[in-house]
Amino acid sequence: MKRIRTIKDKKRLRAVEFRSLWEMVDQNGKVIISDYSGPSREGSVDKRATILGKDLAMARGTKIDPGAIIDTRSGPVIIGEKVWIKSNSVIEGPAYIGPETIIEGAKVRPGTTIGKNCRIGGEVETSIILDFTNKHHDGFIGHSYIGSWVNLGALTTNSDLKNNYHQVRIRYKDKSFETGLLKVGCFIGDHVKTGIGTLIPTGCVIGPFTNVFGGGMVERFIPAFRWGSPGKYQDYDLERAIETAKLVMSRRGVRLDKNYEKVIRTVYQRERTGK
Repeated sequence: MKRIRTIKDKKRLRAVEFRSLWEMVDQNGKVIISDYSGPSREGSVDKRATILGKDLAMARGTKIDPGAIIDTRSGPVIIGEKVWIKSNSVIEGPAYIGPETIIEGAKVRPGTTIGKNCRIGGEVETSIILDFTNKHHDGFIGHSYIGSWVNLGALTTNSDLKNNYHQVRIRYKDKSFETGLLKVGCFIGDHVKTGIGTLIPTGCVIGPFTNVFGGGMVERFIPAFRWGSPGKYQDYDLERAIETAKLVMSRRGVRLDKNYEKVIRTVYQRERTGK
């Protein structure tokens, strides 16, 4: 078969290959620094806000309220369009805040990426949070990877360090993975919801569309499409999961289209059949 090239101009690009999510989280701060192209201020900064250092890149439509602190002395802070940094928020670079996100008086520690249209409160450290996720309330998320359309209830908190300071091992289904890292938080799939007071152990994996409530410490691995409290899970009905996803997405002006619904159904079937 003849190979047809449709790209006329080829460029050699520098890229970093990550072999795991925990490696991506661990190296996120360095990636933010490498992506930074210089300072710019297109939004509005209240005169009573504090900007430490010079490496702030802020897109148009963004506003920083009085009492907020942006600290770029250890790395750049990159803020997308129409972001709202509310009073008493603290953002320490290197950090990236995606478009239309609201920082609700949160502490955003170094090495953190927040996707677009998120609501972030409490404390986040060295983590990647994808688009449309809601962590509005107090609670700590550290060294973690959080998917899209996740809702973390008030005081949801994860551990990212073992008491014995040993390297963290990840369990996924019937497999175990050595991370080689001392600090590893949790890995939460798309459309997961946690109830108030949920405690998440070091190296925890929660599959997509799972709902956890009842407070207390959850297991280190919870499969996809589960519903319940620790030790008392049942299957989450697929149709109910899709209807809830449609409702949640519509609140942000996003439509769950047929292609996305097909992906959800495929993930559900693979989870049930083990394929």
